[in-house]
Amino acid sequence: MKFSIEKNLLLTTLQLLSKATPTRSTLPIISSALFIIKNNVLSVRATDLEISINISCKIENGENGSVAIPLSKLLEITSAMPEVIMNFSVSDIGKINIECNAGQYTIMGQPNEEFPTEQKIENSKTLTVLGEELKDEGLIIDLLTWMHQNKADYTNTFCYLMNEKIKEDKIYNNQGFISWKHQWQERLKLHKNSPEKSLKLMRLANPLVIPRNHKVEEALEAANNDDLNPVKNLLKIIEKPYEDKKEIDEYQSPAPLSDKIYKTFCGT
Repeated sequence: MKFSIEKNLLLTTLQLLSKATPTRSTLPIISSALFIIKNNVLSVRATDLEISINISCKIENGENGSVAIPLSKLLEITSAMPEVIMNFSVSDIGKINIECNAGQYTIMGQPNEEFPTEQKIENSKTLTVLGEELKDEGLIIDLLTWMHQNKADYTNTFCYLMNEKIKEDKIYNNQGFISWKHQWQERLKLHKNSPEKSLKLMRLANPLVIPRNHKVEEALEAANNDDLNPVKNLLKIIEKPYEDKKEIDEYQSPAPLSDKIYKTFCGT
């Protein structure tokens, strides 16, 4: 297996893949990225077993094959390289030689068979993102940062962006949120997209209601006291979480602030 690739292209790819690579894991192989070459197309995949990122690009002098390469080590090497073409060659035992005008490096890879197989999602929907739209990462991070700093409810924030009626929350009058929303609305105008089309897509992916811990606790406590109505009502609401219902309001509110630290347990 061998291939050649521009330093900047590889660096950008590795930086994106690092977002799906755990810093620590009981499964060492997932600290690597799986490199697959077929017909001068390089596909690189990383996963933390919860999310997976797969990036493909055209390369030169490709020789079909596959190998798992430690991502952090390769990222460190690539970052130190000048803007040159990097030449990779992989031996039968997984020894990886990286050569360029700036020097030569050798690292050990792992067999592709050890890397987790890619999970296939049945009845999935595809979202296609153009290269220029990768700049949207900054817009996304800005929103998530604002939500974290202002302790905004995740579900209700997206309901608000979808113009869904939720209980009034003064937090969305915050100047930071108003400014972000304006940038987002301007972004929606690219490629002749309509707000209606964007909202339709959002409503397919963002539930209006979720089974909040405090409502589940209320229902279970009532059931322990021989009252199953709260359980039935909760199940009725979350059965179709993407549909608006008359009784939905009380299930959209986050848990009230309390000095008590909430603990939840999961058994398998």
